[in-house]
Amino acid sequence: MINAQPGKPYRVFLADDSSLVREKMRRLLSALPRITICGETADAPGAVAAIHASHADAVILDIDLHEGSGLDVLTALKEKANAPVVIILTIHAFAGMGRYYLEAGADHYFEKGADFDALLNLLEKLSLEADTDE
Repeated sequence: MINAQPGKPYRVFLADDSSLVREKMRRLLSALPRITICGETADAPGAVAAIHASHADAVILDIDLHEGSGLDVLTALKEKANAPVVIILTIHAFAGMGRYYLEAGADHYFEKGADFDALLNLLEKLSLEADTDE
């Protein structure tokens, strides 16, 4: 579900245990004019509440988080109506991992080692679709 209002920035929340990855994502996303980062966390506890409070349109979610799992966050987010788009971005490239997370409710799955450009293209597309969906 896309929540952005026409003409408003597309709000992205970062949930990753690595401060280096969050920094890289901030740098990459700053090049996209319609994207704004509305919050971030490295920890699973409190992530769901922080994401909802931020009114995020999308969440870039790592599988590994401090004190918990991205799967727990994904499950909790998708239990609520009007859930943001959840994009799994992980270093784990095990066979079948993408399908597992998509079946668990993720909207998209990308690998950190190979898919940053595809992730940026997706976010740009989602931000443009947000204007036409309203």
